[in-house]
Amino acid sequence: MHFNSGVANKLAFLLTDGGAFNGQTVVGLGITPVAELLYEAQVNLLVPASDFYDLDAVLLQAANNLAWPPGAFDSLQRARSAVEITGVVNPATLFQDDFEGGFPGSWQVSVGTFWGSDTSGVTWGQSTYRKLEGNASAYCAAAGTSPPLPGTMYPPHMDGWMVYGPFSLAQAPTVQAAWAEFDLFLDIEYPFDEVFWGVSLDGQNFDGFAVSPGPDGLTPGWVHEVFNFKEVQSTPVLGQGQVWFAFNFRSDQVVEYEGTYVDSFKLHRSPSPSGQVIPGSPPSPQPAPPPVVVTTGRRASGAVTLE
Repeated sequence: MHFNSGVANKLAFLLTDGGAFNGQTVVGLGITPVAELLYEAQVNLLVPASDFYDLDAVLLQAANNLAWPPGAFDSLQRARSAVEITGVVNPATLFQDDFEGGFPGSWQVSVGTFWGSDTSGVTWGQSTYRKLEGNASAYCAAAGTSPPLPGTMYPPHMDGWMVYGPFSLAQAPTVQAAWAEFDLFLDIEYPFDEVFWGVSLDGQNFDGFAVSPGPDGLTPGWVHEVFNFKEVQSTPVLGQGQVWFAFNFRSDQVVEYEGTYVDSFKLHRSPSPSGQVIPGSPPSPQPAPPPVVVTTGRRASGAVTLE
């Protein structure tokens, strides 16, 4: 019974006690950090439809959330390789944007109507004030009507949208996995203001995740997010010919902070269309641990509508 349960069991054993297996030598980390890793993955990240591809990505995200040091990440990488859950088949990068060029470029930027007539006219734009790499990033309050000065506070009653699409996940061969990864800077009010990201089949109604720092506080900083589209079971996008991806930032009427920035955005699928990488887009490896990590408090958001 429990066919294939030994794969995860073996990974947990190698991470805990260490050892050599399948050409990999793993340094053991002990029971406590491994238990924390698997608890974070099982309780906060995995969903009922998750498979071993999801587990692989989720373990990286869980280690990021727990701020594992480089040595622990090395053990995790080796254990993942030892039980052969790493990597995806012939991945392709469908789209990527480091926000260094002209903005909005391929994005559609707008202001929603969540707050009715009180909605601020400020929305996403390019900023050079904060960036993880290069010279610029996308900032939640850099454009629109009377945006704030760089490094100050976003305005109240924001409903800013940044949408990419449509793009296709229907080309042969059948898509087995699709995901986005990006770096996110967070300095927002808990729990009333939030940044959301999600996918849509009509460009209007999006399902995904929202982030607002935890009640115990959060030192502003960059986080690396990996968003597997299979996590959103209410909007199955694999195999669909028209898919949209969006960021949305909302603030309430009082208490504002600096806001959120997005950098190094990448959109992937596996396998590549017709077994070939899309021209101009090199194959993408599995996401590597980011240089700076904090816990985001990511949670399922449900439907968010661009109005």
